[in-house]
Amino acid sequence: MMHTFLIVIIICSCFGFISTSTIDSDLTDIINIEQDFKKYSPEIARNFTQTTCQMISKCCPQIQSKFISMALLGDTKGITDQCFDLKGSPNSLLNIISCSPLFQLTTMITNPDLLKYISLISKNSNQDKEDMKTILNVCSETEVYSIACNWNDSDQQSTCQRKVLEKWAGQGDKFYTDKVQQKKQDYIKLIDILKKEFHN
Repeated sequence: MMHTFLIVIIICSCFGFISTSTIDSDLTDIINIEQDFKKYSPEIARNFTQTTCQMISKCCPQIQSKFISMALLGDTKGITDQCFDLKGSPNSLLNIISCSPLFQLTTMITNPDLLKYISLISKNSNQDKEDMKTILNVCSETEVYSIACNWNDSDQQSTCQRKVLEKWAGQGDKFYTDKVQQKKQDYIKLIDILKKEFHN
């Protein structure tokens, strides 16, 4: 028994140990910060996201299960190619014409606030593809879909975020602390920018 106890102590001291209370506290902080981020994002950004999700649901439900993963990894060309069957299909033009949400998106994309928002997020967000892959690996399709398409479903998003935090915790104390701090600072920086640009 003592031998086993000593082994546990050595492992924890070498690799770090993140308590459940720490994860709970960080989860609450991150969820609150995310809510502020959504609050200060312009209305056009929420409308654009909602219309994009409607387009996938209505015009190309065959890719709905992988749409979010493609979007999170930045494969926008793959989304349009597969949604409208652009690889030389004779039906591609018909698919485009019959997709009414697409025409709403083409109108929105000229909105100066949306263009400014996209530019600001692209330039100032530090979230990398490895973080996106972690989300895709540990969260369910429903949870991932909620992150992208249902900003108000806090339960699904919280469950997914907890899984990410637990994954980070399993990679050691320093890794966890650095990742959590980076995520919080990234959101706080973006919120400050959004306040300045859209709420003055």
